[in-house]
Amino acid sequence: MQKYTVIAIVETTGQIVSNHVLADHPQNAFASAAAMHDNLTLIVALPGWQVEDKSVHFPGESSVDSATVLGQPEVFGEPPCKVTAGEVSAVLKAYSLRVCNTNGLSFDDMAKELVQDLDPREIISATYTDVPNGASAEICQQVTFDGIHAALVATGTIEF
Repeated sequence: MQKYTVIAIVETTGQIVSNHVLADHPQNAFASAAAMHDNLTLIVALPGWQVEDKSVHFPGESSVDSATVLGQPEVFGEPPCKVTAGEVSAVLKAYSLRVCNTNGLSFDDMAKELVQDLDPREIISATYTDVPNGASAEICQQVTFDGIHAALVATGTIEF
């Protein structure tokens, strides 16, 4: 038997809970948690007994959507890496002499259109892979900038 922490949502209240269980393997940990509470939506089984606010952190008592998190920077902080029209515009301006047909649009207006065609998850995931643990937000932002640039080169928006 091994120790697991099973993260779940209580179906009746929407509250996020962590259950410390003993199980033979991770899938068995879900069975152990279900035996303790019959009204759970099971999310993940983590090895060991994780401690809330020490080794595992929840966004609140219940699930919180992305729009709420991004809309409350005073609570959650600003994401160190993001792909928005502002970041895309900064890349266009930095490579202004290499931008292909603008169709008469300003870089800011182009960025508003282009950001819809980019995959923020792909760019930011690559950034997180490339940035070493403990790096500054500035390094993260530079690697994201480079990722946006690469994506715009790949789409033919910027010549390289």
